[in-house]
Amino acid sequence: MTEKTIHLIVTDITMPDIDGLTFIKTAQKNFSSFEFIILSGYQEFNFLKSGHQLGMINYLLKPVNRDELLTSVRKVKKQLDYRNQQAKKMNAI
Repeated sequence: MTEKTIHLIVTDITMPDIDGLTFIKTAQKNFSSFEFIILSGYQEFNFLKSGHQLGMINYLLKPVNRDELLTSVRKVKKQLDYRNQQAKKMNAI
């Protein structure tokens, strides 16, 4: 089985067995670098603050606006493309 790289996680802040922030913290301990977007039905400042401290790309309120989600995903793609270009430059040296 080939190992896949995780580039983006989109998670809800409230889930049945684990909250989104705990999920992200656990994933950050177990996987290499990835970006993440949090979805929430809450305009809770503490959730937003905690997400930013973990490196969140965006905090989107539900119901999620399609254009906002696409903009966030495009931002992640742009960051990943830039990192890949930088890595190629470093490997070429």
